[in-house]
Amino acid sequence: MALAWSDNPYSWTDAHIIAPFVIGVILIIISIIYEWRIKKDGIANHAVFAHRNTAIALLALFIDGISFFTANNYFAQQFSMFTGKDLLITGLAFGMLFICGGASPVVFGWVSTKLRIVRIPGAISLALIVLFNVLMATVTVSTPEANYWGYMIFAGIGLGGVTPTFMVAAQLTTPPELIALVSGLITIARSVGGVIGLAINNAIFNNTLSSELPDKIGGAATSLGFPKSSLEMLIAAVISQDSAALAEIPGATADIIDAAQAGRLDAYAVAFRNCWIASACFCLPGVIVALFLKDPRTEFKPHIDAPVEVELAEEQKRGKVIQLEDVNDDREDA
Repeated sequence: MALAWSDNPYSWTDAHIIAPFVIGVILIIISIIYEWRIKKDGIANHAVFAHRNTAIALLALFIDGISFFTANNYFAQQFSMFTGKDLLITGLAFGMLFICGGASPVVFGWVSTKLRIVRIPGAISLALIVLFNVLMATVTVSTPEANYWGYMIFAGIGLGGVTPTFMVAAQLTTPPELIALVSGLITIARSVGGVIGLAINNAIFNNTLSSELPDKIGGAATSLGFPKSSLEMLIAAVISQDSAALAEIPGATADIIDAAQAGRLDAYAVAFRNCWIASACFCLPGVIVALFLKDPRTEFKPHIDAPVEVELAEEQKRGKVIQLEDVNDDREDA
């Protein structure tokens, strides 16, 4: 809540931000300490974390969620705003994420199975996500459209490789009776990462725009001789994209309006860049941590850890047969 409200509409010095932020951080720390050191069973069985692969996998999927939600929230907006393309082309460009993300798990899965490794594929997946965020941070208003399409390939391959690779890394080092629990935790970690990352990026985005929009628009207009007395009206009209209001502003010539509009795009470029940088900073430690994964080579085998009990299956089958016979007898009696 604090991150969602930061500079939208309250400043960081406002009690509406400070109070929930501090309380939330304290409660999170207390909860972690309680579940880790005091509560012996905890929300999740502590045996789940007996092997380091599980903790690393949770971190990786948390990071995966942050990056995916960042791309989902900002890529299409930035692409459409900077290239001027319609919704169809914008959707197709963003769709590269899912096209590559649908193919890459097959490749990563084959490599992991063939070589019996998860460490290198996992690190490569996260490194590709970092590369995507870094490349998007370099985007400007004049960046060619083709670059966006190419950058999404890295995102799709990376995001597509993270989930199967780290899911397998955790499952193969988990006791058979806890595999379902681990799978659920890893799936949840992705969503939690996305929610937290989106709140942080929204705070960064709104904070940057609140400071950059007046500076960029005002600087562009005054450099062409626009009077400062009408600057506030111009900034408000450009931000709201109100053409009628722009036409009524004294001294707002076509060149000045064009310069102000360009300043608006420059301000958005800074805001987008800060979000991509933040996402890259979140992802980079994950690459390093992924190198500490342990390859469960002995577990890459056809043996099923949680097989169906033969006797139980036969009893269930006999029970169904008896039940069907009883139903048929009842029908004959009727």
